[in-house]
Amino acid sequence: MLFAFPRARLIPSLPFYVIDAFILGSYLYVTTQKGFTIKTAGLLFLLLVSASLSELQGLFVYGYPLESIYMLVRFVAGITIAFSISKLLIDHRLLVIIIKVATLGALISAITIVLASLPFTRSIVNGIIFSNPFLAPPDDTLEGLEGAVRGRSLIGTSNLTAAFINTILPYAFFARVYAKRIIKGSVRVFNMFLIVGPLGVFLGYSRGGLLGLLLVLMGFLFLGSAKIRKTLIPLIILLSVFLAYAWGNQEYFMFDRIERRTAAVFQEGELAKSEKERLQSFTEPFVFMLNRPTFIILGEGNAAFRLKRRGTGIQRIYDEREAATHSAFAKGFYTYGISYSIVIFVLVFGLIIRNLGMAKKERNPMAKAALSASVVSLLALLPWMLTTHGMVTNPRGFYLYIFIYGLAYIVGFTPFLLKRYSYIQFKYHQFLKKRSALQQ
Repeated sequence: MLFAFPRARLIPSLPFYVIDAFILGSYLYVTTQKGFTIKTAGLLFLLLVSASLSELQGLFVYGYPLESIYMLVRFVAGITIAFSISKLLIDHRLLVIIIKVATLGALISAITIVLASLPFTRSIVNGIIFSNPFLAPPDDTLEGLEGAVRGRSLIGTSNLTAAFINTILPYAFFARVYAKRIIKGSVRVFNMFLIVGPLGVFLGYSRGGLLGLLLVLMGFLFLGSAKIRKTLIPLIILLSVFLAYAWGNQEYFMFDRIERRTAAVFQEGELAKSEKERLQSFTEPFVFMLNRPTFIILGEGNAAFRLKRRGTGIQRIYDEREAATHSAFAKGFYTYGISYSIVIFVLVFGLIIRNLGMAKKERNPMAKAALSASVVSLLALLPWMLTTHGMVTNPRGFYLYIFIYGLAYIVGFTPFLLKRYSYIQFKYHQFLKKRSALQQ
């Protein structure tokens, strides 16, 4: 839930955030507890090695050691999220609790982005929320908030906010249908989010976000159960009505921007050039690596990106203005090396294949729905990773990536959790019968 306002600080003058303290505190709390083993821990460790070597290199090269150490600490904090989840989720009811809390955070972000995008509420939101020094510190300018009329939230850019909403939506669908009796009062939260969440994605005017939302809807049409599809149909109708209205009222909405940017893909000119750069971001790194083989395992470090944005005048290893970096693959390469860029996609695609195979074989309806939701959530992550670099340059983006990966990985144990819970319930009822018989 803290992801809804991740810039809230413990001490206003220091860039140490409440969410960072919670992440590190959670990991320290669960270290002594037993939980599930993450078999891909070796690949996560490889990410950590690449990031550590890159930031330590920057520590000596750029002359700003505190910046490099700071970025490394936040990266380590992000990695711990997956292991904290693996220790915490020892019961399917705890899974639903985490989904509800995440849904609350995504709901807050969706409401914020909707209000910030509408002309008659934008000034109110800017005055109350974005001017709050606790929620949005005025000196925190490196986290990439978009200040135009595009919708924004306290998370940052519309791309990152849309990714957050899209990746939580599948779990909200699942919990709304299959787990509404586990936690009282949950249905209202899920119902509200299933309506406001997609509107937030629309009003963020991010093409990557809209593509992610389309994948969520299409994913559930093909992978969702009949119960989920019944929930999906009214939502699709509602979104269609809203889209038809919004497209005819451009004085309040900006869907013409999406139309122009999409048309640019098939045209020549500056807009078309930016689209070509997205494609080149998946080929240029390999050409660059031929002259710099050290980029197999390390890059320039994320501190370099932040220092350059701050205007420190440091000499970077590559020319960011000339390089095509508009994807997590390319930016990951220049920041942490090709090993990092490959692993972040291998983790996602590998988990999609694993959970999809488990879902096809699973007979328990709730476990099958949970596995399908995890697959759709991972699919919604891909457009964001393929079209933006926020997962690399923004620590919050990496937090989101690891959280969604860790949650999807542990969802794979849902069949076991349900069987164990049923067994415990069976034994408990047997005990009650025996005690009742003895008392008689």
